[in-house]
Amino acid sequence: MAERAKYLSGIGYILVLIGAMASITKFGGIITLAGIVLAEIAWILLGRKLYGKVMIRNGILMIVSPFLIAGIIIAVLISMSPHISEVSRYGRVDIMPEQIIHLVSIIALITLAVIAIGFVSWILHVMSHLRAGNKLAIGTFKYSAYCQIASFLISVASLAWLFSNIMKVAPLLQKMTKPNIFVLSNLLGPAFITLMIAGVISVVAYVLSIVAFFSIEEIRTLTF
Repeated sequence: MAERAKYLSGIGYILVLIGAMASITKFGGIITLAGIVLAEIAWILLGRKLYGKVMIRNGILMIVSPFLIAGIIIAVLISMSPHISEVSRYGRVDIMPEQIIHLVSIIALITLAVIAIGFVSWILHVMSHLRAGNKLAIGTFKYSAYCQIASFLISVASLAWLFSNIMKVAPLLQKMTKPNIFVLSNLLGPAFITLMIAGVISVVAYVLSIVAFFSIEEIRTLTF
């Protein structure tokens, strides 16, 4: 079981990285999805072997969350379908202010739900790496978890910085007859660079996960 988890997850994370790099092609999403499926199965197998409930929950949520998110998106499209069909039929749609408020509320709630699912999934993913590192005495699992935490914190800080800069630039753009690329790069560039650094750290985290899983030896006896 440990051997299967070792290769399934190692290959799965490799596919996730390949899928991310091939995201501009039509095959990127399929490759990423295949990698996620292999990784989630591996976490469940490893959790069963190590009696790690967090790992099992991580694997299960990784399986369930795409379907939950897809279901949420479908629900939004269904709720908006009357307006969409009216646009396609008449070329326009008259939406009352209360309908706009209702749609915005639905989209806001769905966005929060997706963020919540993603955050819980991320927490379980990080905790699984930490537990695996402790139980298997493989430090690379822990290093991957630390990189994931660092990438998350830097991403949040970068997005907040970027949003703040955009709010500063908005009044300036209204006064410009044409956008000044130098002004925009000075205001937004550092935030984008920081966001790219977070992306690089995230890639490092996945590489460490691959190394960690391929470092697993046959698990014979575990003491808890």
